[in-house]
Parts: sequence; C-alpha cells; structure tokens
Amino acid sequence: MHINLPSKLRCDYLCSTCGYRGSVEYNDPDAIAEPEPIPGNSRLLAEQAFRAAEVALEKKAQRSLGLLRCPSCQNRDRKLTRRAYRRALLPLVAIAPVLFMFCVIATAFAAPGLIARAPWAPVLVGAAALLTIGPVVVGLAHRRLLREADSAARFLPGSGPQPT
Repeated sequence: MHINLPSKLRCDYLCSTCGYRGSVEYNDPDAIAEPEPIPGNSRLLAEQAFRAAEVALEKKAQRSLGLLRCPSCQNRDRKLTRRAYRRALLPLVAIAPVLFMFCVIATAFAAPGLIARAPWAPVLVGAAALLTIGPVVVGLAHRRLLREADSAARFLPGSGPQPT
C-alpha cells in the first residue's frame, strides 16, 4: 500500500486586470523530484494525510496564483502583491532586534569615548543600520516570493485568452 503525497495541481487562473482565463499547472516548490510515499501501515490514516496534504497544496497554489504575471497583460494582482509584501516583512521582524542590539553593542565597544560625549550614539547607529538594511531584506524576500510563484506555475497550452 503506497499513497504518494501530492506535488502537482491543475488550477484555473483569472487575471483581475484584463480578465484573461487560463489553466495552470502548479508544481509544489517544496516537493522533492520523485514521488514521496506517506509512511505508515493504516490505509485510513494515509488517506487522511493525503487529503490534508492536498488541501495544503491547494492553499499554497491559490496564494501563488495571485502573484503570477498575466501572460496577456503582463500585470500582477496589486492587492495580492501587497499582501505578499507584508508577508515579506516577516524576516525583518526576526532580524531587526538582533541587528539593532548588535549595532548598539558593537558601537559601545568600538567607540567608548564617543559614548561618554554622546550616550545616544549607539542607538542612532542601530537605527541607521535598520533603516539601511531593512528595505534590502524586505525587497529580497518579496522578490523571492514572486520568483517562487513564477517558477512553480506553468500556463498550459490551449488555455488562450478568453476575456470575461
């Protein structure tokens, strides 16, 4: 008894800008190349795990489909792109406190004479580092999300422009 985890899904795409409709094959970017069997001996548990994995794959595909560039008008859905940008802020939330404290401590050790004259200088250095590195981290994460969406989905032939 072998039930493999789903890694491909066929979806319908609808462009919110021009109304283009098409079929898309979504390949899970986190799946491995060969079929991955669900472990266990119980058929019922394997089927439940398959259904849960299928639902998770559908959610992932729908999130990714909204970030695709339309083949007809070359635009992305603005609302979903903004939502992806907010999702791209999460790495900054994780790195910001560490970066800020590192800059404050490094400034305190590197320039103890400066701290005697201006005790707020390490805080200023930490804030400047966040303002400099923060947009870079968020921009890279956002581009990675868009690139992942573009590489995971493929428009199927025969699904031409069908404006609504």
